[in-house]
Amino acid sequence: MGRWKLLKEKNPDLIIGVGGCVASQEGEHIRQRAHYVDIIFGPQTLHRLPEMINSVRGDRSPVVDISFPEIEKFDRLPEPRAEGPTAFVSIMEGCNKYCTYCVVPYTRGEEVSRPSDDILFEIAQLAAQGVREVNLLGQNVNAWRGENYDGTTGSFADLLRLVAAIDGIDRIRFTTSHPIEFTDDIIEVYRDTPELV
Repeated sequence: MGRWKLLKEKNPDLIIGVGGCVASQEGEHIRQRAHYVDIIFGPQTLHRLPEMINSVRGDRSPVVDISFPEIEKFDRLPEPRAEGPTAFVSIMEGCNKYCTYCVVPYTRGEEVSRPSDDILFEIAQLAAQGVREVNLLGQNVNAWRGENYDGTTGSFADLLRLVAAIDGIDRIRFTTSHPIEFTDDIIEVYRDTPELV
């Protein structure tokens, strides 16, 4: 960050931002150590970055936004766009495990699952654009829960089966999973689903 200070001294209009998990954890402490940082934002507020930049441009006041806006979490994902045969699809964020070695629950918040309809729609759109492999993303994907068409609660294993049924999807990968929720039904999906690698 020392280089940034020199850049800011040479160009006072330069907007410097720090984002991600560390920014979420450290928040205002970053500004205390590096007063030249204009914007501090967490992973959950990345979609607000254009507004934060405009705010700093407008009144030159620093912006710290490390909130956990659960309602907005998956509302503003970009339109699915294929750039090759592989795509990454967010299915959930956060973790409820609070392992002693991990900062995820503090920096990404508690588990919030994206609705299954949204996930399946995005993957179907990507498959129609030529995607053949999807990587399902989340801090603890096997904790994903969503509503099934019959109103029951679906598990990650249910979601994997639904994704495998989408025309054109030949390979399914996922990251990251927690061993405590690597259940028998997920193992059965591995047994029964050749698309799962």
